[in-house]
Amino acid sequence: MKHINIAFIPCESQVFSLDFPDGFQCYYNQNKISQRAAAMERMAEQIATLCATLGVYPAVRYRADNERNIEFAQIIQHKLNRYKADDLTMGDGPEKSRSQLLVIDRGVDGVSPLLHELTFQAMAYDLLPSENDVHNCLKSGVEKNVLVNENDDRWKELRHQIIAVAFQNISKNWKTYVNNLKKSLTAGDKSSVSDSLN
Repeated sequence: MKHINIAFIPCESQVFSLDFPDGFQCYYNQNKISQRAAAMERMAEQIATLCATLGVYPAVRYRADNERNIEFAQIIQHKLNRYKADDLTMGDGPEKSRSQLLVIDRGVDGVSPLLHELTFQAMAYDLLPSENDVHNCLKSGVEKNVLVNENDDRWKELRHQIIAVAFQNISKNWKTYVNNLKKSLTAGDKSSVSDSLN
């Protein structure tokens, strides 16, 4: 039995959250300077547990013209060193090249926070009422709850695609489905037509 310290929230197969909405404020807001050290310790611990869980021991790189980046990178490195001391195999293995952890600030890219994501997933979350990956939608006047998560192959295929590309793929998949349905009807399998449309 192995003990795993997880101080982060896995959202998807390759997406995680620190679940710390005040982290940005603590990092930049001068009125919250008294909370900054504790906030940086917390975030560094969360990032270190993510690395330990993934079994990676990254080289920590940072943008040096921001003193908070330097301080934060040093805290992360200290936390990583502690996890490495507990598990000397962390980051080892023939399939593991040395990963890089980049500590950058919003000064690198000030536009991204102002842009809206144009993916199928962003559109679904914006347009459909949802909670905990359950989307509410109307189908033939009846409200249905649809669970979309890692178990839905179609969702996994489409969610990170740009909306226009996702719609093209949906249209193509629908045409393929209809053609296959027509073929099965001409072959005499009429028992499952109404089932296949639900």
